[in-house]
Amino acid sequence: MKNPKIQMTREEMQIEAVIIESLLSAVVALHSGNNSQDAIILIEMAHDRAEQLNAALDCVNVLEVAA
Repeated sequence: MKNPKIQMTREEMQIEAVIIESLLSAVVALHSGNNSQDAIILIEMAHDRAEQLNAALDCVNVLEVAA
């Protein structure tokens, strides 16, 4: 995990989720072709963004539990 204390607004989290969804949709499109290296790069990008989003959600959840 790169940064366990990432803080994002709700809007930023929603944008990240849309970006992840778009990256994975592109992977599905590439899967039918012959460009597996590009698909791997997009999967890695989606994974990194999902990891950051998860860390941001963890921060939100910690704050809600503490309240």
